[in-house]
Amino acid sequence: MHLLVGYACAVEPWLEQVEALVDPEHPLLGDVAAVRAYAASQRNDAADTLSLTERALERLPASKREERAVVHFVLGGAHLLQGNGRRARGAFTRAVSLGRKGGNLHLALPAYNSRQGEAPPLGAGLALGVQGGGSNPRPRVG
Repeated sequence: MHLLVGYACAVEPWLEQVEALVDPEHPLLGDVAAVRAYAASQRNDAADTLSLTERALERLPASKREERAVVHFVLGGAHLLQGNGRRARGAFTRAVSLGRKGGNLHLALPAYNSRQGEAPPLGAGLALGVQGGGSNPRPRVG
């Protein structure tokens, strides 16, 4: 919850505890990188965000669609900060696709708007805390 209300530094000790407790190849470390990428995006640190999103995508299993969608959304924002609209559009397009597959309307729609060239709405990253689940209706976007 701290991460969602702007206290990104408050989660770092917990992330460090997870890293200390799991094997260096454990897939949970993809989630750790994803949370750190989100925190870096909240600081507008594009370089750190890009590095951490890459690490998260390398480690997150393909089955974790919603988490991967959020990471692609964050990646798109980092590319926008760097002025790379083409890469941002690609990341947002992937976030839309994964958000739709996971039934996460709260992520798919902001990503779709961002893909259309609009800046992500302030607080759109709150999608990180929203779980779609298979019972949610899938948005019709794209």
